[in-house]
Amino acid sequence: MAISAYNELYVNNARTTMATMLDFAVNYKHEHIDFFFAEFITSGIARMFASGDPAIIMGKTGIDLYYDVKKQYMGNEFINYQSINRSPEFWLGSYLAFAQWYLNRTFQEITFAVSLSEMLSWYSTDHEADVVRFADKLEFRIIQSNNNLKTIRNRNGLSQNALANLSGVGLRNIQMFEQGKNDISKAQNNTLAALSRRLNCDQQDLVQTIDFKQKLISDYEKNMRELNQLQSQLEQSRMIRNYINQFPYNDIAYYQNNYYANRRQVNNNFNEFWKYQAQQQIENENKREVARKQIQQQADLVASLSNNKSLQIATDTFGLLNSKNIFEATYRVLSIINNATKK
Repeated sequence: MAISAYNELYVNNARTTMATMLDFAVNYKHEHIDFFFAEFITSGIARMFASGDPAIIMGKTGIDLYYDVKKQYMGNEFINYQSINRSPEFWLGSYLAFAQWYLNRTFQEITFAVSLSEMLSWYSTDHEADVVRFADKLEFRIIQSNNNLKTIRNRNGLSQNALANLSGVGLRNIQMFEQGKNDISKAQNNTLAALSRRLNCDQQDLVQTIDFKQKLISDYEKNMRELNQLQSQLEQSRMIRNYINQFPYNDIAYYQNNYYANRRQVNNNFNEFWKYQAQQQIENENKREVARKQIQQQADLVASLSNNKSLQIATDTFGLLNSKNIFEATYRVLSIINNATKK
């Protein structure tokens, strides 16, 4: 057996810390266990935990670790939390911490082979089983995950038989490659070409190398970081949703169905919003300018009529200068002039 990850004296405390962290995250904070554990890995805390750093596994509680992972300050928050020792998440945290120590594997390697959601599905059969058996089960899956052909086939959702039918490569050959009985790196070029074409990968990806596995782990961490950033942006978008929805161009149902779809859509929506705002401002300025010109024209007309001696005599005759509405007076005078012209 491989040398354990750190001193055995720390194991029990590490198991309790991990169990409390997962139980608190899922059952108290309502986190998705896979997403949260991905944050745990990408935060760098998982690496310190796996190496047995006393400041992590001895100096902090599981709740402390949760807030460290989330990069949040607990402050004076009142936490009415009691660990549920029999919850599946508490059990998984305890067994997972032991397995990591026992196998001397990184959490990246473990979760690459088996997700925490899948491990939780083992609870009904394994929660009373010996913890070493759980570790051995993980080790078997980790070894299997080192097989690139099987990993890529599973990621494409194909069975061995389906891959054989699609690629033209014999089912027995595929089985022997995946079991490690035949070295796929020594396979004929046409065999590798047929498999890679059907699996949407490069031929080199099918050759069993640790580099490919590390590449997948790195891609997984990168995707989770981008997902976390997107979630943060969407949270900010929710804060101004009411502000955006007040404008007439926006259809609420459209935003409910599409606004949070992806980052590009969010950006497009904001661009549309600001374009609309700019257009509205231009239209309002034009309307104000037209109104100003109309008022000025009316004022000029009244001024010109007031200076016309003939009109002054006519308006005095009809008593129009006493009218409270100068525009009404103007209209009546113009009507008299128009009628006189027709005659």
